[in-house]
Amino acid sequence: SKLDRPTKSRRSYTQLSCQAANAIHLLGLGPSARSSIFSKAIFQCKEPKEANANFTYQGHAITLQDEARLFLAHQLRDQNHLDLAEFKRIIGQDLQQLHPVALAAWEKEKIAEQQNHVLQLKPQPRRERTRSLLWLVPDENLEFELARRWRIPLHRGGLERLLQPIQVGQPLTNRLHLYQLQDRKIVLRSVEQQLYTFRVAPGWSENDNLRLVMLSKPDKEILPDVTKAVKILRRLMQRNLEPLRSAKQ
Repeated sequence: SKLDRPTKSRRSYTQLSCQAANAIHLLGLGPSARSSIFSKAIFQCKEPKEANANFTYQGHAITLQDEARLFLAHQLRDQNHLDLAEFKRIIGQDLQQLHPVALAAWEKEKIAEQQNHVLQLKPQPRRERTRSLLWLVPDENLEFELARRWRIPLHRGGLERLLQPIQVGQPLTNRLHLYQLQDRKIVLRSVEQQLYTFRVAPGWSENDNLRLVMLSKPDKEILPDVTKAVKILRRLMQRNLEPLRSAKQ
């Protein structure tokens, strides 16, 4: 019948915009079916635990930068060139706008160059290409994965243990006190009511000291207090982390 004959507009199933050559939205129905809203969310259908309960969808929000990273990881994993005009048509923004750090790193390492609206990468073994593609991943994501693999507790409860005996509300210097703990973040507050937020991150090797990455630049007059507070926090975290590392061995 007419309905049995495929039409030109019918597309094969794919979850990837790089394969569809268009921005796609996908709704999956049924147990474990995966769904996505382009540059907004990725989610999955979850089967109910009880017989009469409803199916639910669970997932997480994503950004256009995340969508571009997914596109590039699949596109450049197996080939060495990217049509930049086609990328902009599908994603909606220039690669330079979305991933300037990766582009700069690739050019500095002399593995990529741009000519005639094409990004050309030098041929690489799969392992080296995967390493190069890691420049697309934000530091926060890499830090999260390293902490998970090395079992470093950087969630709020874990930070409370790592900072013992100091507790929220206690002073660190004459002008700064520990104001708040969040997952992977420490917030200090000054006597002038200014907030200073630090991201807690593992080192780049398993036994390196924990790092505090400041997310905003302090004023010059309070910089000595910030420096002193950071030294106190790092010393406490390192001291309290050592028993955890010893227990893993």
